[in-house]
Amino acid sequence: MDDKTRMIRASLGDIEFTLMVTISLVIMVIFVFLRKLWATIIPGLAVPLSLFGAFGIMYLLGYGVDNLSLMALTIAVGFIVDDAIVMIENIVRHVEEGDHPFHAAVTGASQIGFTIVSMTFSLIAVFIPLLLMGGIIGRFFREFAMTVTVAVLISGLVSLTMTPAMCAHLLQRDSKSHGRIYMMAETAFTWLRDHYAALLQIALRHQKAVGLSVIATVVVTGCCSS
Repeated sequence: MDDKTRMIRASLGDIEFTLMVTISLVIMVIFVFLRKLWATIIPGLAVPLSLFGAFGIMYLLGYGVDNLSLMALTIAVGFIVDDAIVMIENIVRHVEEGDHPFHAAVTGASQIGFTIVSMTFSLIAVFIPLLLMGGIIGRFFREFAMTVTVAVLISGLVSLTMTPAMCAHLLQRDSKSHGRIYMMAETAFTWLRDHYAALLQIALRHQKAVGLSVIATVVVTGCCSS
């Protein structure tokens, strides 16, 4: 008799492999842009913690580890790490400006905390229609939407609590010269930032000119019609 479970196990194995590759790529991208070991480890820890918390809530809700829930966790990895990246980037900016890591963590968390909350609930709001959907399709996707929602909510809590605490104790000021690769990356990022700022100024001036022309057109049209 043909074993039907082999196809299911292979499918689960593919999703598990995709999940691990997704986590690895996310951490690699963080390291490429932040170029600091602890600044990469801290948001990297937010991913497994959020996933473990999501597994705990899934257990309490009676959900199983199947293709749908694993797919939801794979999609949620990108959402999970966003909060931690936004938080640690702001804290690292203060540290690079000369603040003590503890003071930088307090200041950075107070500045970006509301942004983390708004990002978290904005992501959750996207999946509310799936949670409220009725019928067979609604019951089918409810587990998917609930898994993503729980993972995003836990990631927001981790970013507001664990991430600033770890930054305060693990981040250090730059006390030594950087290597050649770091300086090459810094030069490339500085060039990209400066050109983006120049293009943004051009776009804002163009937007201002378009806005003034629209206002003038409306005024002239109103005068002519009257």
